[in-house]
Amino acid sequence: MDFERLERAWASSANSPSDAAQHYLMEDMMHSLAKRRRTFQLQIGLIGLAMLGWTGMIVHAFLIRQVADAGREWGAAVMLLLSWGVFAIIVRQYLRHHRADAAMPASVSSSVPDALRALIDDNAAARRRIRTLGYAFPLFAGALALSLFQLLQVGKMTPSNLRDAAILMGGALLLSAATFAWRYFRDLTPEARRLKRLLSDYES
Repeated sequence: MDFERLERAWASSANSPSDAAQHYLMEDMMHSLAKRRRTFQLQIGLIGLAMLGWTGMIVHAFLIRQVADAGREWGAAVMLLLSWGVFAIIVRQYLRHHRADAAMPASVSSSVPDALRALIDDNAAARRRIRTLGYAFPLFAGALALSLFQLLQVGKMTPSNLRDAAILMGGALLLSAATFAWRYFRDLTPEARRLKRLLSDYES
């Protein structure tokens, strides 16, 4: 969303945008909101498909081929259950927000403050999802360490394999955490402040 153009359109009209400016602002905000929701739906759908594939691999290894010992390698199942738990929480948060948020304007004839409130709500929901993932990261790290240690114990990994896997997977986990933190503090939090400031200006 182009905040500079949005703020200029507002300021240039002496805090009373023309009909043309209102129309532009509404189209821009509605497009931004719809795009964000489509992007999230696509992302969560792809993650769900990947997790279904991972679940199939775990079930196949433990129950069908029986190449994994459930009594000694249950760390993988813990990681899987933890992942599904976090996935379910995030999907539930999204559905609850989507049901409660009739805030998405239906047309460009809706008011600019309504559109701003919808964007503020969507921003808050995105930050809430990242906080949920942040709470889960230490649990993921613990489950990962447990799984790798169990593989070492059953002889499926050597100490050097364990070291390499810990560096690779731990690095990926840290990179993911850093990416989410960057989005939270450098993108979403400043955006929330600007949206709230714009809404305050419109309502004053």
